[in-house]
Amino acid sequence: MGHPGSDIVDFQALQKSGVHSVFVNLEPESNCRYRLKPGLSEIWTYSWKNIDDCEPADNVVMQRYVPSGFLQHSTKTIHQAAHLQASFFGQPGYRKNCYELIEHQFGDALEATSNVWSDAEYQEYIRLHSIFVHLPKFCQEKAPVTSARMSSLLSSEAFVISLHGYPKDEAEFQGLVTFAPLEKMYEAYVNISVLSAAERRAKASRIRKAYAKRFAPSSIFERAGIYNLLDRLAMG
Repeated sequence: MGHPGSDIVDFQALQKSGVHSVFVNLEPESNCRYRLKPGLSEIWTYSWKNIDDCEPADNVVMQRYVPSGFLQHSTKTIHQAAHLQASFFGQPGYRKNCYELIEHQFGDALEATSNVWSDAEYQEYIRLHSIFVHLPKFCQEKAPVTSARMSSLLSSEAFVISLHGYPKDEAEFQGLVTFAPLEKMYEAYVNISVLSAAERRAKASRIRKAYAKRFAPSSIFERAGIYNLLDRLAMG
């Protein structure tokens, strides 16, 4: 259960009926905002920052790091030999200052897309876009690394260049995403774009395989202790 509609859920009634309720926090904000819901059993989230920003003294609600994982059947991008552009996937308006800075650096080598709204549209779009630049909303420093976006892009064998994020989140994606300060993002793009199509394809394939192993859904659940939780609940 996530944020929409959660205010009308009676978690205490669910708890009394023996329901183990999990709130999934997909927003870049402290989990403490949601631990105040009486009867809630757990909070799962995609970011260590959301967990570290919430240190309840009573430790009543379990918090688990459960990021988005590898998508096995995602369409792979085509690493083209020419006309490479870096893509920004989202609304530049939410990142006005930092986007304008990299836009000046990249010039015609950067394009923004914000009109892909379905899985079918994404599968068509990703085939022709292989290098992505990621900026957090409002250019937030040490922001959570958006694992859902990384899931889509890395599963499709695309390259991702991201502004530095929260250190513990960034460590999870080390070697999979190129993290850089704003002034070095264009340089990171050049280092990728100068490779031949074959070299880029081989490098991206290695990254995808590493991502598939590190972020396999089963690995995420095992590490978070979810299988142990299910065993305990099954035993009653």
